[in-house]
Amino acid sequence: MTVARQMLGILLAPRWRLFPLFNEFLSTVRYRVLNKDQYYNVLDFSRSVDDDLLNYDEESAWPVIMDEFVEYCREVKGFPGPSAADAKTRLPSSGQQQLQSMSIDSNSGGSGGGRSGDFYESRRESR
Repeated sequence: MTVARQMLGILLAPRWRLFPLFNEFLSTVRYRVLNKDQYYNVLDFSRSVDDDLLNYDEESAWPVIMDEFVEYCREVKGFPGPSAADAKTRLPSSGQQQLQSMSIDSNSGGSGGGRSGDFYESRRESR
């Protein structure tokens, strides 16, 4: 974990205002290692979630360590959470939107007999 924290510091400290807080959080958690998925998602998180964490979507597919970081910020450091009004008007997560917009391949007759790549091709087109 020490090496991962140092590497993240080199990469993120100059760019992400929450890095000192994230580094502090990492020193308090039970994790002994940071896996590749978690490491890459920290960068994505730093780019897509605002510094006040108000646009953090609890339903999105972040690694658990990122969920725990947001919880740490809100409970221990006093960051504001989403208000009840915001939760009611929030759009569905991107995963739910993709599921809602998916349709059954007309060639498969609804039996799931379509090409296995159809799902992945539709995901690439939606991005």
